[in-house]
Amino acid sequence: MDNLYKMTDPIVIAKEARDWLIRLDGDDALSVNEQAALRAWGERSEMHRQELTRITQFWNEASVLTELSIPIQNEAQRQYESEHKAQSKQKKPAIGLVAWLNGFRGLRYGGALSLVGVLGVLLFSFNVYNNALNTSTNGVYTTGIGELQTHTLADGSVIRINTNSQVKVNFNADARSIRLLRGEAHFEVSHNRRWPFDVYAGIGRVKAVGTAFSVRLDVDSVEVIVSEGRVELAVPASVINDSSSALSGPAMLRSIGRLDKNQIAQFNNQVDAVEQSGAGASSLPINKLEVGTLADVELGRQLAWREGFLVFNAQPLSQVVAEVSRYTALNITILDEELNALRIGGRFKIGEMDAMFDVFENNFGITVSRIDDKTIQLKK
Repeated sequence: MDNLYKMTDPIVIAKEARDWLIRLDGDDALSVNEQAALRAWGERSEMHRQELTRITQFWNEASVLTELSIPIQNEAQRQYESEHKAQSKQKKPAIGLVAWLNGFRGLRYGGALSLVGVLGVLLFSFNVYNNALNTSTNGVYTTGIGELQTHTLADGSVIRINTNSQVKVNFNADARSIRLLRGEAHFEVSHNRRWPFDVYAGIGRVKAVGTAFSVRLDVDSVEVIVSEGRVELAVPASVINDSSSALSGPAMLRSIGRLDKNQIAQFNNQVDAVEQSGAGASSLPINKLEVGTLADVELGRQLAWREGFLVFNAQPLSQVVAEVSRYTALNITILDEELNALRIGGRFKIGEMDAMFDVFENNFGITVSRIDDKTIQLKK
């Protein structure tokens, strides 16, 4: 989780804010790429914007910019004079922090804005720009069997999508909404308390702020594993007419629990029964929440797919085959029932099935029979 740590490191943010402020008040206008980079930097977190405000206020009060010989007021005056000289054949290019925001046009009346005032415009520009920026990575992302994908979203969050999965991203100005349509995905969430990050899976919702977690959608259940921070789980507050209907977005929800780092939870993905909360009260779906805590080793094992590996630590062969089958089109069958309980350990690269079968044969005494290109049988 180094990326999450660096994103909110106050020392790094303070240095970056100072560098941006000096750069913005320099002689050369920002390039298009630099403008985009600044806006993205300001949207990383509330801490980024607060630090830029703090350091700007300090510099404004201490007249630091004057000491740097780049006073905004003088720059505004020179721009004003340059634009109004009759003999001038070419206007002076807009420069500096204020110029980047409004070409100094707001300074022609009433003198120069204070740097703090200018910063308000800057922060406003972050929010305005975000309305266009936050939809740039919207869409549906799909993986085939055995395929893994990693995507960085408009807010800096990272999605890792597991095999045979589909994720729909729908960011807007109010919320960062994601629907897991099938399969499994891991989310590293860029911290922003003002911009909720919600993952919908089945009939449930996982809400997070600046955290990391995975969600797996099965036919009857939703599994959530938290690798950093905390998430909140919620389900519909009333029965859905069609018990197989998925929750597609914000609705009347009720919390069914919170998960912290290293915790794992499963809850029902079907509403097949209701509970009464009193005479005449609305009926509520029963969602059995099972919560456990994973040791660091087990957490790493269950999330090893993000790095392209499947790791087993004395899991029964039946479980190993079920998990491996998610990553291949092969039909793997265990012929001898006694083998189901055989404990298997090892670290296997996703997609390298022959190497795994060799380990089965050489290390665990399992006979691997290749019936045809798509059929594998395991026996004593």
